[in-house]
Amino acid sequence: MPVTSKVREQVERFVGAALSTTVTAVTLLLVLSASAKAQEERPWEHPAGPACFEEWIALATTMANSYVSPDDSYNRVKPYRYNEYGIRVHQVSRSVGPPDDWAKCGGNKHWWMWTHYGYVPGFEPPGLPQLQQYVRECIRRAETGVDEPASGAACPLNFQAYRYRLGFRLSCRCSPSAMAGRVWGTLVYTDDSSICTAARHAGACGPEGGLVDVEGRAPLSSYVGSTRNGITSSPYNAAWPWAFFFPSVGSGEEPARAPQCPGNFMQYRGTNTTLRCYCPAEAMTGRVWGTYIYTDDSSVCAAARHAGAAPAGGATVRVQAREPQPSYAGSTQNGVTSSPYNTLFPGSFWFPDVAAGEPGAPAGAPTPPTPGEMRDGIDFPGGDLYRVTGPELCKRLCDLEPQCRAWTYVKPGVQGPQGVCWLKRSVSQPVQNPSCISGVKGGG
Repeated sequence: MPVTSKVREQVERFVGAALSTTVTAVTLLLVLSASAKAQEERPWEHPAGPACFEEWIALATTMANSYVSPDDSYNRVKPYRYNEYGIRVHQVSRSVGPPDDWAKCGGNKHWWMWTHYGYVPGFEPPGLPQLQQYVRECIRRAETGVDEPASGAACPLNFQAYRYRLGFRLSCRCSPSAMAGRVWGTLVYTDDSSICTAARHAGACGPEGGLVDVEGRAPLSSYVGSTRNGITSSPYNAAWPWAFFFPSVGSGEEPARAPQCPGNFMQYRGTNTTLRCYCPAEAMTGRVWGTYIYTDDSSVCAAARHAGAAPAGGATVRVQAREPQPSYAGSTQNGVTSSPYNTLFPGSFWFPDVAAGEPGAPAGAPTPPTPGEMRDGIDFPGGDLYRVTGPELCKRLCDLEPQCRAWTYVKPGVQGPQGVCWLKRSVSQPVQNPSCISGVKGGG
């Protein structure tokens, strides 16, 4: 029976890991026994066998290429494929000849794969079903012909009965009373999600229900939660074995989500690093010092909410390291209160999309200087071309440099013993900063 609870699966995994140290010998015997039994079967000779092997190859290829491993050496050599001998290869390491025991398997790719892939533990990517298990179940379906409900029948509770059926499509009917279960994901859903609740969330049917098409697909590395059409789905920040989507409302590609933002930005101190990362609602906690520009030990996601870079439900943001500031103003914005820090701090960060006026300038932000004006206490963050020393020299060079549109002079003692002036390729939304003098090109 399909497992419908993530908690239950996690407990089973935990218990299995705990027991593994005591059953190593038993496991080895079972593996050897399974191997011997597998040799007695010859599914590659069954009328449905070759097609079942090729289904598994298509599934394994899709899952291998969609899986994003924490070990980047796995990701760098994509794409993966299975060659004519049934060996998985990638763009760096390729098999140029048959394996040593190819002749023992009668020169049959499916026979060789059955012998080598059927019971190998830890085969990447995670969640990929064992080949022997998959082929046996595939042949059983072909023999019995009892597989899915008739088209237009009531939708099952979830999609787990069709796990690993790549491209399998189910046409079924959702009633309003069936739109009541839990859902994980947005447009792409974990296969233990309620099909009819997900259909309403995705917009595949209205509140009155109706006929929907549901299709299985390879799993995602994580699933985004959202509120759509009156339904709130939950996030699931880990891989889940299989997924489904509704072809009528999309291609099965979930909105791209960046990795979760770090807790603070201290690791990027002294760099110009810009990160694109995701702030979930539950991470918008912790202390924050500053307004629009924050000390780099502040909570990134709480600061994102404070600055207006992310709504309360979470969002992807751009975060950029900044130079040290002589002081940081506290304020209350968007339901978050930041603290002041009235002395120099060694590192800062900000959200350039907010500070640059995308989609709008922060409330209370200063107006830019008029062309040719030099204004004390103003900074133009970002858009740097290069730096020189001295505000007057900086102004003159900006007038001479075709790419320069504005400039910011940072007073001595902030970025070094001498003052530093930065030429800018754009006029960003200015921010108050008593350590800076800024101007806009023009005005004679």
